[in-house]
Amino acid sequence: MFNAHKADPGVDVTVSYMRKLERESHPGTKWVYKTGETNLIGVLASSAIGKQLTNYLSEKIWRPFGMELDASWLLGSTGHEISGCCIQASTRDFARFGLFMLGGGIADGKPVLPDSWIAEATMKHIDTEAKP
Repeated sequence: MFNAHKADPGVDVTVSYMRKLERESHPGTKWVYKTGETNLIGVLASSAIGKQLTNYLSEKIWRPFGMELDASWLLGSTGHEISGCCIQASTRDFARFGLFMLGGGIADGKPVLPDSWIAEATMKHIDTEAKP
């Protein structure tokens, strides 16, 4: 949906779309799956590091962990990766990525992720159970 949005001139399509939406709830009070936020984080991250996410992934994880083939993301209409989905990699490299995560985020003998990141990323933060 956001990718079909006509972006404001000079603004990434995700940013252009998301900045016009009203906040649904206060942060940390309601869990709702929204790919737009993940896409927005990708735009912000690539802008902060000054490179495409694909290149950053390759530099920090893909090459150091010994993946066979390059990974990439599909690009949105304004050229940023659609980071809420759409990563493309071989099945074997997805399996290797699973091993990277199981091994605590270590690539080429060096930690890539902060010490507690995997534990925090995989723990329950808010109740998502359906209420009658």
